[in-house]
Amino acid sequence: MTGTWKPEDGEQRDEYRIAGRIVADLQVADGVGDEPPRWLRCRTRDISASGLSVTADEPVVEGALLNLKVTVDDSAVHSLLTEVRSCREWADGFWRVGLAVLDTGDDSLPAWKETVAILLEA
Repeated sequence: MTGTWKPEDGEQRDEYRIAGRIVADLQVADGVGDEPPRWLRCRTRDISASGLSVTADEPVVEGALLNLKVTVDDSAVHSLLTEVRSCREWADGFWRVGLAVLDTGDDSLPAWKETVAILLEA
């Protein structure tokens, strides 16, 4: 589950990544009127303290700021603000999305970094 990975697509990474089946949901639309917000379930590819790479069933806008809920081991839930750094068509109608976790000044980023550190130690 841990280790280094040299990407074939030329991406440059400066941190170890954790690959796994962690649940990630992106909020792709705010609720309007009585409508609830719309969340897009994503499949995680790579995870680090500073960001995630996920695959999604639909594209998202590069540069958009989106809320992300990450559930680790069916228990630890992290609510994070992310910036879409990349969105590329990947395979069979899926999109590969690169997300940077932003520091909102609360304890969400430090808590996320602590969870990633624990996962790296496992």
